[in-house]
Amino acid sequence: MITTIDGLNLHTVNWLAQNEKARMVLVHGYAEYARRYDHFAKFLNQHGISVYAFDHRGHGDSEGDEVYVDSYDLLLNDLDRFIASLGSSEVPVFVFGHSMGGLIACEYFLSEYAGNHQIRGMILSGPGLMPSKEISALLVKLSGFLGKYFPRMKTIQLDPTAVSSAPKEVEKYINDPKVYSGKWIARTGAELVKMMRHVQTNADKMSIPFFLGHGDSDKLAEIEGSRIFYTNAGSEDKAFKTYEGYYHELVNEPGRQVFMDDVLSWIKERI
Repeated sequence: MITTIDGLNLHTVNWLAQNEKARMVLVHGYAEYARRYDHFAKFLNQHGISVYAFDHRGHGDSEGDEVYVDSYDLLLNDLDRFIASLGSSEVPVFVFGHSMGGLIACEYFLSEYAGNHQIRGMILSGPGLMPSKEISALLVKLSGFLGKYFPRMKTIQLDPTAVSSAPKEVEKYINDPKVYSGKWIARTGAELVKMMRHVQTNADKMSIPFFLGHGDSDKLAEIEGSRIFYTNAGSEDKAFKTYEGYYHELVNEPGRQVFMDDVLSWIKERI
């Protein structure tokens, strides 16, 4: 457990590998929680990579108003505190971010926090770097106004069937009591849109090595946002791979082993 700058207790979890060769800090997506990556973490453990994660404020077993984000800087500070709580490492450390977690990771490495720790690289899975086309352009335009004056207003409902092309995974997601199934909250949406714009505008300042994977059938996070970010990113060591037919959650797709192997290979080449 870690305590945030504003006094919330965040639930933490780790999967430790024997003969540790590297560490991964996993940053999960919106509405979910860290334990949903149990199979992915155990796969990495088999190859000497320990995985450390926490539930975002208002998510999973962490404290906080349900999926409410007052300021995105709090999310960055939470991540920084978590990484600091792990202490120094004698092995390379990587950050993995999915969806909203990918957005947070990108912003983190563009922020004042970036120099606080020695991080070897960043892996992004279907990062939310552009508002979904499923969301009304007017709502996106009004997000700042609604977030400021009606912060707790419920707005849109995203389609849970878009998380995976595997019916069993969708069923697990829908029936999981720890997964938030309500509508987006205005302030949270506004802060994420603000973060998206900042990341895209400042992509040329990105310097950390990264691997970005995105399913071309993803309806929850726009692949076009990933393409634009990759093209503009200043990192000399960067890679982008499109996964044909994959939906949003690459680690929960029928062909997830391909993505997981790609992540492992990318990490191994940088250890």
